[in-house]
Amino acid sequence: MCSREMRALFCRCELRRCVLLFAVTTLILCLVPALHAQVCCTHPLSETSHATGPHGGAYVAEDFMATVADPTGDNFNGRIVTESDYKTGYDSCWFAGNTIAMQPTALVNGDSWIVGSTNQYGPDAVGWTVAAVQYIRTNSPAHGIPLPCTTQVYQLMSMACSGGTASSYSANVLSETIYINVEVSCRQGVCVTLNE
Repeated sequence: MCSREMRALFCRCELRRCVLLFAVTTLILCLVPALHAQVCCTHPLSETSHATGPHGGAYVAEDFMATVADPTGDNFNGRIVTESDYKTGYDSCWFAGNTIAMQPTALVNGDSWIVGSTNQYGPDAVGWTVAAVQYIRTNSPAHGIPLPCTTQVYQLMSMACSGGTASSYSANVLSETIYINVEVSCRQGVCVTLNE
């Protein structure tokens, strides 16, 4: 039978082997392109947006899908992206005394999405409710706010590794401009004209 000291020494040796085996396994997995982003915790460096159609329902909004990318072509499938503000936005449609909770500043909602197998996530809806658009068209000009007026937010996209710190990778500008008879929704310079 081994002494307590012998068992402790054996466990330390086993632990070192396990740590070494884990390090070697991780290094090998990092070299496999399909597993690189998940195992090595890489982050995208950019994203592109494309419009996919009206959000529908009670909204005058456009749905946008985004595709994340990095120079090595990593697959970010299953990873979570989250929006935050990189600076305070504005709402030029706002006027004091409005009854739809408009504010002179605008912020993103703080939503999160799961990236799919083609490195896409979404939809990210940009726009207002139908009731808000009608209210703005009816009431803003009477309060000295000419049409068109615009709400603009500054969206910072971040991705985290499981249990890790999030890294920001894309600063986007989202806007909704209300004209007399149409709205224009934009995400990252991709704009779509909507009819309410």
